Amino acid sequence: MAPGPFMGFRPQISARTLMENENITFEQFDAMKHSTVYEAAAHILPELITAIGQFGTSDDIQLMSDIFANWDGALDGDSVGAIPFLQFQQRAGFGNIFVNPWSLEDPLGTPNTLRDPAGAVASLQAAIDAMNSQNIPLDIQYGQYYTVLDLNEGILPGNGGEDTFRNSVFIQPGLPPLGGDSYVAVVEFTQNGARAKNLIGYGNASQGPHVYDQWGSYSRKELRDVLRNREDIIERLERFDNLEYPRAKHA
Repeated sequence: MAPGPFMGFRPQISARTLMENENITFEQFDAMKHSTVYEAAAHILPELITAIGQFGTSDDIQLMSDIFANWDGALDGDSVGAIPFLQFQQRAGFGNIFVNPWSLEDPLGTPNTLRDPAGAVASLQAAIDAMNSQNIPLDIQYGQYYTVLDLNEGILPGNGGEDTFRNSVFIQPGLPPLGGDSYVAVVEFTQNGARAKNLIGYGNASQGPHVYDQWGSYSRKELRDVLRNREDIIERLERFDNLEYPRAKHA
């Protein structure tokens, strides 16, 4: 691992995944690519729950403690607890929230340790108050808050975030991700030839019938088979253009 001043949460997920898994199969690699585990939660959530018990006074914040205790730390479509945590993170800021910054000596365990537990609880309470004022349930599912719009299937649950391996940069509810995963491919080379799946979540075209027609697969964390032989390609061909170029005239 090359030394550096900081290792973000997303590369920490990548490093941890590689260290904890050997002889990865095609199917396992596919699943790992779609992981929405939110590493930041693992670094702070246990201490935050403890701090709620010490400094939290409202009924809502005690409810939030129970929700966090049952959250798996992922940003899946059905994840409950993710939205309040992200709202908390926006208010608390992660720049100075930890006592111990990222360290090369403990690259996957840092940053850690809440600098101001009471202040963190206050930030969480502010997030709860903001959600209540907007009539957003504290137990809202991630994919109810962030969605994607498929051309054929309509509105579907979103998943992934800025610091998850399945990268989806949601800016506000009602809008599809404005950044993140673009072209994704999983390729395996075997004795019988290559095997591959891929996806472009926002579609392969800027116009026509295939604009935004892959969001359904994106929402379900599915890749589509890559067509590699002529027969499969011809079978699914929608348009054929025969390009003819004028031959150069020779004197």
